[in-house]
Amino acid sequence: VLVCLSSIHSEIYNRKVVNKFQALASGLVVTHLDLCLDYGSLFNISYEFNGHPLMFFGTGEVVPDDVEVASGERLLAGMFRLS
Repeated sequence: VLVCLSSIHSEIYNRKVVNKFQALASGLVVTHLDLCLDYGSLFNISYEFNGHPLMFFGTGEVVPDDVEVASGERLLAGMFRLS
């Protein structure tokens, strides 16, 4: 089971979602990375729930074309607008 988080929602909201489903979850999916303004909240959640790895990133509107396998390089590229 993958828990889907939105990067445009607040850290508090995403934390509540993960807390609610953490017993069932085996990983996290983060959507709307192309619209994200605060990557720090994503790092905080991934650090706090390190037993649940980031598995996929949603980087656009078209599914499945804009769904990518999660990697540290992709997240950093998005943070610093390198892509």
